[in-house]
Amino acid sequence: MKRTTSAVDQLPHFLPMGDAALLVRWGDAIDLATNARVLALLAALDRQPIAGVIDLVPAYASLLVVFDPLRVAAAALRGGIGRRLARLAVSEPGVAESVVEIPVAYGGAAGPDLAAVAHELGITPAEVVRRHTATEYRVYFLGFIAGFPYLGCAAPTLEVARLATPRTQVPAGSVGLAGAQSGIYPQASPGGWRIIGRTTRRLFDPASDPPTLVQPGDRVRFTVRRGAAMPPTQETEAASVGLPPTGAVPWLRVVAVGPGATVQDGGRRGYGRYGVAASGAADREALCLGNALLGNPTDAAALELTLGGGIFAITAPCVI
Repeated sequence: MKRTTSAVDQLPHFLPMGDAALLVRWGDAIDLATNARVLALLAALDRQPIAGVIDLVPAYASLLVVFDPLRVAAAALRGGIGRRLARLAVSEPGVAESVVEIPVAYGGAAGPDLAAVAHELGITPAEVVRRHTATEYRVYFLGFIAGFPYLGCAAPTLEVARLATPRTQVPAGSVGLAGAQSGIYPQASPGGWRIIGRTTRRLFDPASDPPTLVQPGDRVRFTVRRGAAMPPTQETEAASVGLPPTGAVPWLRVVAVGPGATVQDGGRRGYGRYGVAASGAADREALCLGNALLGNPTDAAALELTLGGGIFAITAPCVI
């Protein structure tokens, strides 16, 4: 099913974000109609890409267009976006939608804030669950952490304040409320949303393409989880991703390094819509030069020493 945009009648503002990004913004409203304009432009740019654009990042009422200024000038990019907006005004297909069901175990250890939410709203916990499962939510965008969906609806019936003091650790799969929105924590992280339940569905899988269960514009329906008990909380689920073993013999052991020492490669563009930052080396020029001197691909991984040097032990014959 595709949603149709009958008229993108409110023209956006174009705001430069440095020399390599342009923000297309329709104000600051948080509602489905405004977000539909954002997602319609996202779909148009997916259908008819502009050369030099390297990432598209939707939000509530804006679309960040990241580009390579050596391949496309900002003025030309703005013109290309404007032409696509003009075509949207005479009705083009919007984003492709999927309907995703999320089974949730409500209350108890899985939903520690359910009773407090019910008390704040003056209803029973069962009524909170009924309203949550009766509402069809839409994915505004993904952000905060990789795969975290910000979900809104046309007629909110559950509107509560965030926690006064955020938790330092929210379990993976936790389903929360904040304001008129709902959200799902893909992995364990700090957070201030009111947790009413938990799901076992995996929201983010870096080995999949796309890496997220839901996409901007998707419809989400929550259901009451039936059957077996919830598995134990996985506090570190999806918090880190390791590479599969290759059989290679390590020859360098890190004995000590200064703060901020990390393994970085050239990063990866094009995943902003999934809540995944480009990342990569802070000093990309040094990474490319070092790899070129060694005959490696320019974006190969390296140890980046941000603050201070390090002490290393050589564990096998090698050339330095």
